This record gives sequence, structure tokens and C-alpha cells, in this order.
Amino acid sequence: MLSVISFFFFFKQKTAYEMLRSLVGSEMCIRDRFTDGSKMEVDEMVACTGYHLSYNFLPIDLIKHTFLEYQVPAQDSNDPQANPTVRHMSLYNRVMHPEYPTLNFFAQLSTIGNEAAVGEMQARWVVSMLSGGKAAASTNLQQIRDECHKNVHKVQQRKPLFPGFANYVKYMDQLATQIGCLPPNPLQLRTWWNDWKLAKWLLFGPVVSAQYRLLGPQSDYKKARATLQACYSLSLIHI
Repeated sequence: MLSVISFFFFFKQKTAYEMLRSLVGSEMCIRDRFTDGSKMEVDEMVACTGYHLSYNFLPIDLIKHTFLEYQVPAQDSNDPQANPTVRHMSLYNRVMHPEYPTLNFFAQLSTIGNEAAVGEMQARWVVSMLSGGKAAASTNLQQIRDECHKNVHKVQQRKPLFPGFANYVKYMDQLATQIGCLPPNPLQLRTWWNDWKLAKWLLFGPVVSAQYRLLGPQSDYKKARATLQACYSLSLIHI
């Protein structure tokens, strides 16, 4: 899909957060006033932002070439101790270890979209890679290593505060393209000619994992289409 779809998804997600208490998610953890005006008395409020990424259960030789740790200068302080420490694991497609392709990490990222759906798509991509599917056809181990080393160098130079953040729609489409399960393009006339209702749901509905079950491996067009219709109908109710 094109970037315009990514923008629309962000807008719809923002609207959903504002409209539904059940979808507020992390906002409920950091304030006692909800978006619908209601309040809740609490003893303490815990913001789950203080964890440090670590893989202590893995031998150091497995991660020493891919695990990065650096400090980002704090914007409002000259104290070096106030600089946040960032830890990041450089993986191929944010999933696969460059030296041991059977070692994979799922949902080790942050995104505006559904991270559970991202984890599912990553699992499908790994299956395609390890089983000799389409994802593995144009990739070899040396390419994986080169890409990861290139990413390590880029992160070390730029030192981003959130290196694990990914554009939800762009990343999902990237994996889907490699798997071979990219949905029909709703911006193409052919999609509207073949199934105008589906084209409408894809263009104006929320981005969910069902649209990546329309085509390609492990697909079920009928069930995926019905799910997209239901998601589109629910989005109209709450917006």
C-alpha cells in the first residue's frame, strides 16, 4: 500500500483511541481522566517505560555483534547521567539473527499499529524463509549479514532514541511482499472492478492481519473478506 494509507490508518487509530475507552490502552496507565471525561481514583500510577532490553539467557557470542547500547543526549539537561541509555538488537527484517538464521525474535519492536499482528506476520515470514518459500528465494545468508552490519553502522552513527520503532503499514507490506501475501491494491482500478466492496474496505477500513490472508500462502479469501467487512462496519459505528 502507499504512504497515504499509512497516514489514514494513523488517523483512524487516533480517532479510535479518543472514542473508545476499551482501546485507550497505554493512555489508561498514565492518567486518571479518560478521554470520555470519566475519572478514576487510584493509589499509584505506573508508567511501564523503565525496562531495559536484555538477553541474559543467551551466550554473549550470539549477540555481541548485533546488540547495541548507546546514550542519547538529553534535550533538557547538561548532566551526562541524565542521558537515556538505548539498547537495540540489529536483526534482519527486525526478526532474524544474521549469523544463526534459526534464531528469531518476534514483536521486538514498537509501532502505532497492532504489534500482535506484526508478530504473526513475522512468524509467517520466518516460516517462508526456513521452508524455502518465496521469502527465501531472493535472499542468502551473506545478504542477511551485510544488511544487518549496514544497519548496525547506521544506528551507531545516528543514535536514534527509538531505533525499534517501525511504520506499521509499511513494515507489514514489506514482509507481505516477501511472503507473497500482499493484498490487492485499493488504489488500482482493477481491484475496484473485481470486487468494489473489498476495495472500499481495504482503502477506508482499519489495517488488520486479515487483509494479508486474502492472497498467497495460508490464505482464505472468503473468511478474510468477511473479517474485513466486519472490521469496516465496526469502524463506522465508533467514528
